Amino acid sequence: MARFYKRSLIGCLGMALLLASSACSVGPDRRTIRSIRATEGLDGGRLEARPNLVAYRTEASTHAEILATDLTIDQLDPAVGFEGIRGQITRIRMFTRPVAGKTPLSNAAGNSIVQHVVINDGALAVYGGAGLLRPRGRPGETVLDAVLSNGTVRLTRSTPGLVDPIGTARLDLAMSAALNAPLSRLIAARLDQIIETTQPRLETDDARAEADAREDAP
Repeated sequence: MARFYKRSLIGCLGMALLLASSACSVGPDRRTIRSIRATEGLDGGRLEARPNLVAYRTEASTHAEILATDLTIDQLDPAVGFEGIRGQITRIRMFTRPVAGKTPLSNAAGNSIVQHVVINDGALAVYGGAGLLRPRGRPGETVLDAVLSNGTVRLTRSTPGLVDPIGTARLDLAMSAALNAPLSRLIAARLDQIIETTQPRLETDDARAEADAREDAP
């Protein structure tokens, strides 16, 4: 199982899909996850992808939820099974907008919760963590550009028997997302379905990660 999962992850590495016109994305979107403390007995790993669907939604000028995936619209259908599908979904929830002079802007600070899902032919892995998202502009604008550097994620949920080669990892991403609530809902629904399908793997789950990030926020 360990060898299978590592081979499956290699199939996800280095994805560089052309941005589709339906992607609602206008920039060189990218995300990279690199092991900084690998699972014991394994060599660690790296996940890198360029999503072809990127969107965000917001309820206030300080809050935003960015969603990105390299899945197709058809693969986001909750009626479609996970067998035969390989891809990733990322969700970043920014709960406060950093303000120069008022918000600590070091990478050690946190203003966002991160959830990252890997799908490998029926095997599902959910990584959770936090980081400092630096947006350009304010939520509510037509396009929101944002960068997150040195965020931290680790496996929080998975399908039974999955061996994780990543361990604790560093997350770096840059996203240019258009304000598109319907597409955001579609991507979020698939991610939430995966979370409900998987089982907890750590004592520190997504709720604990969110609490820790909020404690670090001003």
